[in-house]
Amino acid sequence: MSDTGSASMEDPGLSLGHSLRTRFVALVLLGELLFALVVGLTVGVYSARTAATERRQSLERVSLATSAALAPMIADQDIARVQALMDSIMASDATGEIECIQVLDGTDALIACSAPGGGGRCETYFGNDTPFGVLTRPQTVRAPVIVEGFEIATVSMNFGPPDLLQVLGSHAIAAFIVVLSVALVSAPWTAWLVLRTVIEPIARLRDGAHMLAEGEEGVTLDTGRRDEIGELARTFEETVRQLADKERRLEISLASLEEAYEDQSKARDALEEVARMKSDFVAVASHELRTPLSVIRLYAEMLEEGELGGLSEESHEAISSIASAASRLSSIVSDLMDAALLERGLMPLEFSRVELDKTVRASVRDANTLAAARGVRVVLDDDVPEIDAWIDPLRIRQLLDNLIFNAVKYSDGAPEVQVRLRDEGDHAGIDVIDSGRGVREDQRNELFKLFAKLDSEDSRDTAGLGLGLAISARIAEAHGGSIGYAGNPLGKGSIFTLKLPIGDASVSRQDASISVVSERGNGDQ
Repeated sequence: MSDTGSASMEDPGLSLGHSLRTRFVALVLLGELLFALVVGLTVGVYSARTAATERRQSLERVSLATSAALAPMIADQDIARVQALMDSIMASDATGEIECIQVLDGTDALIACSAPGGGGRCETYFGNDTPFGVLTRPQTVRAPVIVEGFEIATVSMNFGPPDLLQVLGSHAIAAFIVVLSVALVSAPWTAWLVLRTVIEPIARLRDGAHMLAEGEEGVTLDTGRRDEIGELARTFEETVRQLADKERRLEISLASLEEAYEDQSKARDALEEVARMKSDFVAVASHELRTPLSVIRLYAEMLEEGELGGLSEESHEAISSIASAASRLSSIVSDLMDAALLERGLMPLEFSRVELDKTVRASVRDANTLAAARGVRVVLDDDVPEIDAWIDPLRIRQLLDNLIFNAVKYSDGAPEVQVRLRDEGDHAGIDVIDSGRGVREDQRNELFKLFAKLDSEDSRDTAGLGLGLAISARIAEAHGGSIGYAGNPLGKGSIFTLKLPIGDASVSRQDASISVVSERGNGDQ
């Protein structure tokens, strides 16, 4: 990285109080000043102890000298000369520290005293021999009077407190010099050293990071240092390299993703186009087939009824087969047309207020006509509530016919199909129950899908493309209702349940659903 020493080391976005440089220098200076104060205090305490020791020793020397001067006179018991010498010592004390001198015999009886007026005893000061007491309080110092090896008396001298400025002056000056030296020399030097070795390298790392963030390339942060800051710079550079590599890979992945998304969009558009083309083809083909099929059915029925002349038995059977095939083909074409309209959302619905119970009765009645040929009876529960519903009667009748006819077709020899109508307040429920073969578990999710005709034993004998249930389900959804399947709990067979809102279908459209329930009671949407 190029030298950034000339650049401003302070981030313009940082206030002076938040700058690392400012805080670090302040902490260093504060630490150095505290250190200087501690050193100065230590020096001062040591100097005070030294001064106290020196004073105490000086007082003891004065006492010993006085004792030595008084010893001959005390030995001769010349009390007058003793008193005169003590008065002379008191008078010659230039410092004025000696307050009182007294001589005591071996029994601590007073022999002589320099107290004012010559009477009384000097006050004795004990407990003041600590360094603080020596320097601030009066002192009593005793010295023995020894003659020929025997202690014959004691000289006790009282000294007043000294002049602290005189005693501690030199020591205080020494402590002040120490504090001043640390404050003026050590603190600036330490602050400068910290700035050069810590703050400025960190600031260069910051500037390099800003340059990298602005997209500059070729920025080098490693200055060759082998300490923690150098390790930080190398780690930062490695992180930047890894991020750049990941960014390149991400760009490649993004480009691939965009390409895949574009391909997917094209594929989706192609599928939608194919689905549209299929729906259009089914609709057009169904529409175009209706007219010729209608003509075929018409003439087949006319030939079958002999309106166009008599036919032989073989010809009559052939015409009957043609009419039956044409009828099945018309049903298939109709289902295809409905499926195409449903896929495009164009199935027309004409809603009106309808007596739903009468629609159900009519569907059951007509279904019995077809069911009789298979030996099956369609039974409607006796308790049929009267229900008015807002529905398309034609489409609901188509739905009911699909459900009931499927139940008859797959009753598998069971003699009866049950139909039940229930009033559930806001909804009407219609159950179509059979005891036939039912639907295998693995096929139930295919029930309501378009063109999902399930494999069955007689599938080759049943017309259709598997559109009936899918169309029925979507008719129910268009009414805001639902259609569902469940296994018959009484044994084999199926229960198809249709639920329709009794009110306006548009209000209940959000409740529409298709559900498949297994025999264990689990639902599959």
